[in-house]
Amino acid sequence: MKKRIILNLVFLLTATFMYGQTLEELKAQKAEKEAVAAGISDEISALDKEIKSFPGWTQGASVSLGANINGTNNWFSNDDPTTSAAGWQAGFLGFANLNKEKVFWKNSLILNMGRSKSKIENLDNTTEEVSAKSSYFEASSLGGYYFIKNVAISSEARFETTIFEFFNPGIFTISAGLTWTPIPELAIIVHPLAHQFVLPGSDFSSSTGAKIGATYTGQLAEGVKWNSNLNAFLSFGSDDEAMPVKEASDLSNWTWFNNFIIDNVFKGIGVNLTLGLRSNKQFALAKGVEEDGLQTLWGLGLAYTVGF
Repeated sequence: MKKRIILNLVFLLTATFMYGQTLEELKAQKAEKEAVAAGISDEISALDKEIKSFPGWTQGASVSLGANINGTNNWFSNDDPTTSAAGWQAGFLGFANLNKEKVFWKNSLILNMGRSKSKIENLDNTTEEVSAKSSYFEASSLGGYYFIKNVAISSEARFETTIFEFFNPGIFTISAGLTWTPIPELAIIVHPLAHQFVLPGSDFSSSTGAKIGATYTGQLAEGVKWNSNLNAFLSFGSDDEAMPVKEASDLSNWTWFNNFIIDNVFKGIGVNLTLGLRSNKQFALAKGVEEDGLQTLWGLGLAYTVGF
């Protein structure tokens, strides 16, 4: 009897020891595999950066389409400046960039449109349910020549309008100065020589001034992509012939347009969040709004991305 008890105890101790040893071995193997996977991921990221910085062309595009929720607040190029709605939305974001040792050329195109049944807050504080639409169009081309590392003499042409009412209003800005590219994904623009044409000329005032801005196309985190375009125009003078007279602050304006893309949520399809912010007093006055409030455009929908 005693021998049987002793044998059972020995067996249990042996099994426990072997289980503990096996578990530790499995944990160690898992740690080794995780370290290898992390190393491979870092290598892939490094290779991706080298590919993007390699001289030559890089292109990318994102298409969003589907039912979504969207809204605007004082986005004065639309039928109704302030809306909250559910309906459909379509968008396109594309870029084609040329990077060489001494020159660069960055081109981008942004399209965004939506139509929906909306709840409208009128300027007289009344509310009504109507069908509404919102849209945005932006095309830009920035080129430069590097005279020192990461700093270039540059020029840019940029056009902004609404899709549903092309050129009404529209902004065409040409500028020249310097561009700093600390990393391939980012360009910071300082152009002290600029002229902004605001269309139609019978309703709006054009002026000479300075243009500053920044563009970024890259990743915020793994699987989260971000395209951002920030542009500001600072007018040097006023329009004394306009009625009423428009000061330099009335002719200055800025726009910040962003696309956040969560990539490959389901079988190659991601989620796209569009956010546009703008301050433009001329557009506000054209809609009969005395206060130059922040103008916003936003949308949320499904997206398909290639080469981004």
